[in-house]
Amino acid sequence: MASVQNLGALAGAPVEVPRELPAGWRWERLGRYSGNRSQSVDPAKAPDQEFELFSVPSFDVGSPERVSGRSIGSSKQFVSGGDVLLCKINPRINRVWVVGPSTGLLQIASTEWIRFPPNAEVLPEFLGHYLRLEQLRAFLAMNVSGVGGSLMRVKARTLADYPVPIPPLDIQRRIVARIDELFTELVDGEAALARARDDLETYRKSLLRSAFMGELTADWRAAHPTIETGQQLLQRILADRRNRWEADPKNRGKRFPLPAVPSALSEIPANWTTADLETLSVEPSRNGLSVKEATEPTEVRALRLNALSDGGVRWENHRFLPRRTDEVTQYTLRSGDLLVSRANGSPKLVGRCSLVLEPPVGMIFPDTIIRYRLGGDHVVWQWIALMWGAPPVRQQLLSLAKSTAGILKVSQGDIRRVGLPLPPHSEMAAAVALVSSCLEEANDGQSATELQAAHSGQLRQSILNAAFRGELVQ
Repeated sequence: MASVQNLGALAGAPVEVPRELPAGWRWERLGRYSGNRSQSVDPAKAPDQEFELFSVPSFDVGSPERVSGRSIGSSKQFVSGGDVLLCKINPRINRVWVVGPSTGLLQIASTEWIRFPPNAEVLPEFLGHYLRLEQLRAFLAMNVSGVGGSLMRVKARTLADYPVPIPPLDIQRRIVARIDELFTELVDGEAALARARDDLETYRKSLLRSAFMGELTADWRAAHPTIETGQQLLQRILADRRNRWEADPKNRGKRFPLPAVPSALSEIPANWTTADLETLSVEPSRNGLSVKEATEPTEVRALRLNALSDGGVRWENHRFLPRRTDEVTQYTLRSGDLLVSRANGSPKLVGRCSLVLEPPVGMIFPDTIIRYRLGGDHVVWQWIALMWGAPPVRQQLLSLAKSTAGILKVSQGDIRRVGLPLPPHSEMAAAVALVSSCLEEANDGQSATELQAAHSGQLRQSILNAAFRGELVQ
């Protein structure tokens, strides 16, 4: 590649030039614009003073925190208006912050930011946009130290020789203005997509709530009077459970333990009944197997917790265990198993379920998951899985969840107290068909919005690439 003389940190050393630039532009090194080590400050020594803190968590909020010195537990660095901050942690996450004018408070930042102070040669906004390029993120990701996630960090010196195109200041101003103009249009479109996603989520919840209360099938129920009740369906499932229990030699001479019934739901139709997951299962519920992961592939695979999703089990999310298939038969999965997450830091994900249909051979479940081997047929299984995600069920479950060190947990005992509506089988089939059809349309809409959102992200990168090739403004 061609090169030009660098006037930066390594005087006289050439800058590797990736491509030719427009007339008047030049290549420099990012190290030219990174300042010396920032002045450190211990805010705890001024406990009553209020600071404007540019922390990593507050980046997602979009504005710095206003905090007193006594609430800050570690040393920080001084920053000021015009500084450009690049996050060291997990650099694949695009976190670049241009420090705005002071509001009258001392401005400080986490030491997890690499600081680029104001420089007469480059506008802070221009440099900030350049640091958001995906190519630079990929370069940083390949040059991190640490084991992963929040422990992955990039060092400031990694950027020292990275090339940056520098046009004249008047061109920089025009480029920044044009980028901001185009990004504003994208933000408006992204806001519309976010509203569409929220509307779809509201629709899903409303649909499941309507099915839970019997409102969705009210017209069907009026047009199809039936002599069967939900209670009769429940008795058939219980009879199947009892037959299986009595057929097990180890239960000979013992009394069949009837599952406890949760409190009756008051808002369901008269010919429906209330049941819980344990009652609707043909075998006792079971927690999964806790075994350390194997160092190489084996014949037994255990699902990871992130394998559970609203759309079913993601079988590719698994790990190998140092066990033989014949050693884990009690944990083997089969169609009709309902898997429920026991713990999660997110209220949205704790207690999440996935219905097992046609599992791969040799797949078992871990101790972070509870298995319910459901009775009945495919219609019953699908109804239970759908209702487990209905807002009235989620409300019951979250009221029972317990928090430990920021992690929400539910037990088999908690789940036994969650009431599920059980309609007659024929009405259940009609409801499952209606809900499935409506959810399929909603999922199509969700896929479309996600595709547009991804396209928006690609457009941002296209705009930035055009800008730094000199193609965005003339």
